[in-house]
Amino acid sequence: MPQQHLTILGRTLAVMYDQLDQLGFDRAETLREAALSESDFENPDARIPVRKVMNTWRALSRRAPGRPLGLILGSTASSRALGLVGYTMHYSDSLRRAFQRFVRYSHILAEVLEPELRVGAEAERLILGSEPEAIALRHPVDLRLALGVALARELTGKEVVPLEVCFAYAEPPDTSEHGRFFRCPLRFGWTESGVAFRRSDLDLPVLQGDETLTGYLEQLAEGILKSRREART
Repeated sequence: MPQQHLTILGRTLAVMYDQLDQLGFDRAETLREAALSESDFENPDARIPVRKVMNTWRALSRRAPGRPLGLILGSTASSRALGLVGYTMHYSDSLRRAFQRFVRYSHILAEVLEPELRVGAEAERLILGSEPEAIALRHPVDLRLALGVALARELTGKEVVPLEVCFAYAEPPDTSEHGRFFRCPLRFGWTESGVAFRRSDLDLPVLQGDETLTGYLEQLAEGILKSRREART
């Protein structure tokens, strides 16, 4: 499907704008530049065109050049901000199962996402997309990578440190904030953006794990996923 027809879950963008409020950004002006209005956030399950998300990132880049906003927003987000998908993760029995569900239901959150959980000998890589517009803006890439690590730490209650984090864009002049948050080797200029987790970390139990409850949540998620696929055909 052409990117101009792709959508994102309204809840996730609403949470992002609430975070921007806390950082002191002019909400009304950013909404105007993104061709959005407050009415777009009235229904948290509404779908918002991805192009308006990218408009938001472009507006923020003009306002705060050089500031790692994607990293800041991703590192302070929580699983509950992801709605139903976040709850399927929150009640998974292990971090691996949580990320498997994130991969499975990612199109509920954003149809532009094409994540993978790629198994290796010592690590498993959560690949988080590398579409050209996200790479050019950098912030969306940083948000996804930081969110993946933030979720790992939140869900397990452990200070999970990746083996490495790879970015599908050239190294920026200042990566100090990235280093402080990820606390692992950073690889820039890769063909894909992703986080390499130790397999032992993915085996960690999720604090609130309840696979019986997650089974019911998955039934809801499968229904929504089916409706999204039908809407795109």
